[in-house]
Amino acid sequence: MLSKSWFFRLSTLAFLILVTPIMGVYLHAPSSSLIILGTSIFVGFFERSISPVIQNVATGIANNKLLLLLTLWYCFGAIVNIFFSGNGLEDWRLLINPFLLIVGILFTFAFLSETACWRYIQIGFIVALGLQSIVSINQLLQNPGIARAMWHELSGTWIYGNPTYFSTCVILLPMLFWRSVNEKKHKTILVLLNSLILFSAFISSFGTPVGLIIISLCVILGFALTFMTNRMRWGILILIISLFIFGFRYASSSSLLSDAYARIVNFINDPTSGGYSGATLSASRWYLDQISIESLWKYPLFGAGGGSTRTSPFVGGHSSILDTLGAYGLLGGGGALSFLIFTLMFKVYHNFFQKRTWKDLMIVTSVTSLFVAGVVNPYWEGLQPLYVIMVACLFNRQTKPAISANQPLFWVSFTVEHPQ
Repeated sequence: MLSKSWFFRLSTLAFLILVTPIMGVYLHAPSSSLIILGTSIFVGFFERSISPVIQNVATGIANNKLLLLLTLWYCFGAIVNIFFSGNGLEDWRLLINPFLLIVGILFTFAFLSETACWRYIQIGFIVALGLQSIVSINQLLQNPGIARAMWHELSGTWIYGNPTYFSTCVILLPMLFWRSVNEKKHKTILVLLNSLILFSAFISSFGTPVGLIIISLCVILGFALTFMTNRMRWGILILIISLFIFGFRYASSSSLLSDAYARIVNFINDPTSGGYSGATLSASRWYLDQISIESLWKYPLFGAGGGSTRTSPFVGGHSSILDTLGAYGLLGGGGALSFLIFTLMFKVYHNFFQKRTWKDLMIVTSVTSLFVAGVVNPYWEGLQPLYVIMVACLFNRQTKPAISANQPLFWVSFTVEHPQ
């Protein structure tokens, strides 16, 4: 079984290092992750797990051509912009995320077609993020608002978390909670770790994670009451309403949530403010997004350029869907990324309305949060889409039983297998 191979274990570790700030900083990610990924391939040859991995990748490519095509199209557009309208090799670090996105997609094809591997990587995310939360909560409780201050001072490299990390946690939590409650062993521990992850994001002082929590609860509540038929929906209803009441009363009086609460209230009172007020109003997403829209209007096909969306002067820098379209254009990669996310949205909503299971509802919630996060923040351009694809298994999986890791290399076959 590939789930017991060191190839899978080391590859999983590489991605867990990327997602957790404390490991990422101390182990110098993404360099360490790339080294571990390279080592895992080397180990795969020696333990003879490379053969089934190659066959799984071939099958995954055959069954997921559109997913791979859109990913490659977006990554190619980003790389071309960096080289031809940016600073080229001087910005070589900006090339790492597109490369890791492609590698991560191949990783999902290689391993996550096996149910055991999918389960283990979900549990791996729960444990890694849960342990990170234990450390982060201590700092956040002792120093309310420190996360925002350290985010500006250390440029997002604070080991206790940044807005991207906390938002990623909230995006993944619905599927991670689903995994926890469906485990037969260690269920209580896994649920507790998920609760700690949720609490750390809730008190992080950032508006986006708190907003995504509210959106996730609304999606679960709305879909559960409208489309789910079993009695559990009433328990979910009572729980979510209780969380809303407790959260609102706690946020309105707590110093831990004063900043996030103020931004949410500002946004409700005036959506055009983007949650900002007073001297910070110039930083509103509403005004920054207009820069990207103007670039897209002037250069619709291949965008205004300027290198990466993080460095381009032609985009606002706070909306993945608008920034990539403004910088790369409809045909230069921006359209591919947007179409990829909308394709995932269509797929998961279609699956939910067909099956109406709690698993599919949690997947819908995670993908909806990812969509919103990419509209209001630049969270599609990191590895957040990849993490969602991994944790929710958003690709067509092969239908035959798992391949043994002891099969010889000449067994590799490129037969196309259609998903169920």
